[in-house]
Formats: sequence, structure tokens, C-alpha cells
Amino acid sequence: MNGIAKVGDVYALWNEVLQLWTLIQVIQENEKGNIALLDLENTFDEIPTATNLVDLKPLIINHHNWKGEYSCRYIGTKRVPKRIIYIGNNTPILDLEIRSYSIGWPKNVLQVILQHQWNQLPKSLRVAYKTAKASKETVEVGGRSRRIDSTTIYIEPEDEILLTELQKMPALTDIYYRGTSNELIPLVEKNPLISTLEWKEHRQKVVDISRTNIRKLELDVTFLEELILNASIRSVSFIGDLEQLNKLKIHHPLGGKFLEVDMYLLKSNIELPNLNLPNLEEIRLVVNQIDIKQLVSFYPNLRTIAIWGNPGIIHHFNYFGKFKHLEHLQLNDLFGFGKQDFPAPEMLPHLEFLWLTSIPKEAGTYAKKHFKEVSSLSVTKLRNEKWLAENLNNPFRSWDGREGISTANAKKAFKAFKVLNSGIEKQSDKETIVVLFSNFIDVFNKMDTQGVIDTMAREEIYEVYMELAKKSSINEQELFEIFEKNRDF
Repeated sequence: MNGIAKVGDVYALWNEVLQLWTLIQVIQENEKGNIALLDLENTFDEIPTATNLVDLKPLIINHHNWKGEYSCRYIGTKRVPKRIIYIGNNTPILDLEIRSYSIGWPKNVLQVILQHQWNQLPKSLRVAYKTAKASKETVEVGGRSRRIDSTTIYIEPEDEILLTELQKMPALTDIYYRGTSNELIPLVEKNPLISTLEWKEHRQKVVDISRTNIRKLELDVTFLEELILNASIRSVSFIGDLEQLNKLKIHHPLGGKFLEVDMYLLKSNIELPNLNLPNLEEIRLVVNQIDIKQLVSFYPNLRTIAIWGNPGIIHHFNYFGKFKHLEHLQLNDLFGFGKQDFPAPEMLPHLEFLWLTSIPKEAGTYAKKHFKEVSSLSVTKLRNEKWLAENLNNPFRSWDGREGISTANAKKAFKAFKVLNSGIEKQSDKETIVVLFSNFIDVFNKMDTQGVIDTMAREEIYEVYMELAKKSSINEQELFEIFEKNRDF
């Protein structure tokens, strides 16, 4: 570790995407002890030294919707990771009011990359984008008026839109498309400003975006067998029939380097797929169970692993120690391991972010004690055997220990679930079942008089309600209408 950062410190970090050293400076520390990092414009082919600190300039962002702002934010830790190189200490080059926050130290300094990529775009596209964003004009696309400054369009099969019409929208960056099309990818290839694509129900066996500038892709895999990516892609997630993932092969020019893949592997017949990405850097999973031995065999070069259980069971937890480049590990609602399974800290020399939430108590206690040197460490909601026995089948288990929700209300929510779940398994009479669902809603109506049901909690209640609606003998739409009619939250 490089110790503790202080105001004025200048640090260098290697930007793997640009293959350059970039600089950041600590320019403030607030009353909570958070430090503010300012991205600097200066870049170097070799590790800079203190002699390079004579002409520091802040990075000025003007890509996309930015209008010449500085890139700075507070972070929650002053402990400096090994990969961040101390250069020297200078008087902070700016004094700013800072309102942005980030979890930890930057990795590849995203804004430096985005500004660089923006500068590489044809000037005509950049000027057209900025002109459109400053305009209040409208254009006609698909027979309806749309704002010319719109960055996003949603296209459904029933929409009468010719894809060539999208040329009327020079600020367009995000396309959400449902349906088959032979014109969609060629259109995206011609417009390097388009960086986000969600494509549902395309019914194609092969999708090739290798000649596009797509950075974020969400793709239906129901019929997909082969996916060909570009080098600039940063995030891929999947929708549709996820059983097809076991047959899917992905081609990426860097073997997954710089790439994040998100997968929801909740069905019992969906195993962790080998997507032909040996250099994959980041994976985010939602699981019922996961074998870390298999994970490391498929993706040995992961730097970020984030896994949420439903709840979930982890097999071969000790194999986390096989990830020699692991920097970021986040686990939530996962069980099946103990302190004896934790790899020793020296087996994870690059680890700088460890967030563990709702895991076995003995394992969490061990992590708190032995991973103190990790730059960003959070271990919360540790669960003992009694809690596990009571809550593994509790869809409201995340309420236990959540800020703003009392233990009493967490217990009431679980009880409401158990009563309704048991009731619909025993009852077939429609009138009785409707009463059971209405009583469930009423529990939360009464709870909301205390003002505890926020947006997240409201969505969780709805998800539990609709899952139980699917189990009942009553039409889901009818029960949905009862929910909307009777809820006060």
C-alpha cells in the first residue's frame, strides 16, 4: 500500500485503454474525512516523476452533454491502492464546490477515455450533436414529432419507423429495439455516436457488432449461437431464454479484456456458461448457487466479481484465491462457506475493494479482522445459523438491517409473505384468495403510515406480490388490478 492520501498529493495511474500514465490530485478533504480527486489533463508514456509536476492542468470535459466542466469527485477512502503511484505534493491547482461522489479510487479514469474517444469522432458528428442538444426543434420520425435533442429512441414492431429516418436525430446515442431487422446493425455501423443498443426478439443466430462503436449491449439470446463483438465494448448483458447461454460462443478481439458481463442464472437448469472470454475482467451474477472452481477455470483473469444470491450457495469458496488479478469482490446474500474457506490476504495481493453483505457471521468476522488493509472494506448484515434457518426462504430478508426499516417491520413483512404463501397453497376458493391478497396489501398500507416504504421497498413488495399471484389459481392481471386499486404506498 502507498499509505494514506492527503490534500495536495499527486498520483499517477496506468490507463490500460489508452496505454498512457494519467494523473490525479487530491484537492480537498471534507468534514467527513472524504477526499476529493481531480483528474488532470497531463499524460505520459513513462511513469512521471516530481519534475513533471511543474505544469499541471485540470482535465476539461466537453464530450457529449458536458460543457467544459472539471472532472472531480469525493471518494470514501484515503487508503491508497498499490497500483496508484505517488508522485509528489503540490498546492491544489483548483478550489471547487464538489457534489459528486464515487466509491473508490479510479481504475482507468473513465472521463479521460471518453474525452479521448470523443475527440476521435468526425468533427461533423460532434458539431451536429452539440447543435442538436442546444435546439428545441422537433423532427418527424415514424409519423410522430420527436425532439431533435433526443438521445434515446424506443422502437416496437408496431411502430412505422424507417430506420433511415433516424438520421434526422443527430444526438441519438441509445437504441432500444424489439423485433427482427436486417437494417439495424448496418445503420449502427454508419453512426459511431450510437453507443448503447438493446435488441429484443431479433430471432437471429449470429449477431455481429464488430464494426460498430457500441459500448453497452443488452441482447436477446433466445435463438443466438454466436456473438461477434468490437474492441470498444464495455458491457454485455443478456435477456430472453437464458438456457441458450450454454450454447453461445462470443468472439471478442481482446478475449474479454476491459469487458463486463452481467448474467441472471436463477433457473435450476442454467449453469455458468463458458462464453469463450478467457480475459474477461468483470462479471456480475445473480444466482441460486455458484461454483467458484468453475468460475476461475472459465474466467481466470477476472478483476471484478460481484455476485448476488437469491439467496445463493457458494461452492469451493477457497478458489477465490486463484484469481491472481482480483481487485474488486462484492458478495451479497450468499452462504455455504466459513472462515476456513477464506483465502489468506497474501493470496489476493491486488484486492482493494471488499464488500460483503448478508454472509455467514464467522466468515464476515474473519474478513473484518484479516483484510483491514483493503482500501475499501465493508462487512455488514452478518448472519448466524438461527437467522439462516429462519430467513433463507424469506423474500424480504434484505429488509433485516436495512437503514430506515425497523426489525419489527421486517418481521411483519416476512409474516405477511408466509400467511399469503401458505393461504394460496391451501385455498382454492376465489373469494377467499382475494381476501388473502387484500390482507397482504393492507399490512404494507399500515406500515407506510410510518413513511418507511421508499421506491426500492415498493418494488420489492410488488415483486413478491406478483410472484405469489403466479402461484395462485386467480388470473394475474386481476390480482395486479387489485394491487393497484388497494395499495396506498
